Amino acid sequence: MDGGLTAGYRRTGWGNGRVTVVPAAAVAVQPRGDAGSGGYTATVDPSSWIPPTIRDITRQLPTRATWEPGQYALLRVAPYQWRPYSLATPSGRFVRLLVDTRTRGHGAAWATHATPGDQVTLELPYGHFLHDTAAGGTHADTPSPCRRVFVATGTGIAPFLAEFERGIRADDILLLGLATTSDDLTTRLDAPLPHVIRCVSREKTPETFHGRVTDYLRTTGIDPQADYYVCGSPLMVTDVAHLIRAAGGYVHTESF
Repeated sequence: MDGGLTAGYRRTGWGNGRVTVVPAAAVAVQPRGDAGSGGYTATVDPSSWIPPTIRDITRQLPTRATWEPGQYALLRVAPYQWRPYSLATPSGRFVRLLVDTRTRGHGAAWATHATPGDQVTLELPYGHFLHDTAAGGTHADTPSPCRRVFVATGTGIAPFLAEFERGIRADDILLLGLATTSDDLTTRLDAPLPHVIRCVSREKTPETFHGRVTDYLRTTGIDPQADYYVCGSPLMVTDVAHLIRAAGGYVHTESF
């Protein structure tokens, strides 16, 4: 499934700050031909496991493509089976995807067995970040000069990696939700990162916050002048968005 969702589920839509989640088996994802999207046959480059359940796979496109952080690709993982994955690199010829193989679906099976040189069909870009206000309005994201706080769990970090590679601001913060420190992808990723605050819920470790990201936000408070970008498990996204909107803050979420 796409980066940022719990195993066995996928996001079907965002609207007025709400997220709808259904079992993955009930969803048939097909390319829908968004304006500007294109089809490509890409070649799989060397990949790695980070940790053993998440595959970090890079594909090389035949020509350069253009997209924005927060957009995603549709990947054909089996005949008549397409899966959406957040783009973890900025525009170019290389497409980086993080795939959680614990879903055990067609996408997980493809990622598990993909080898360098394999050919794969994909379409991109689709979607965009959405901007949810405290008043409940939702509209397409636009660049903002405000301080940025990125909140992620699991492979939900993928779209943020694309933004960090494009440029990190001095006051950027990544708030990372983890069950244990062994789940921390940031220690294994070859990518630029801003200041990281790790929230670990199932163990107490030095230099981390003990609890969930929602606990951290409740403890430290919401900055109504900051822009919060949130991606990860649906329950986390819903809870964090509620906290931020209730405090009059701004929430940016993926559109798929």
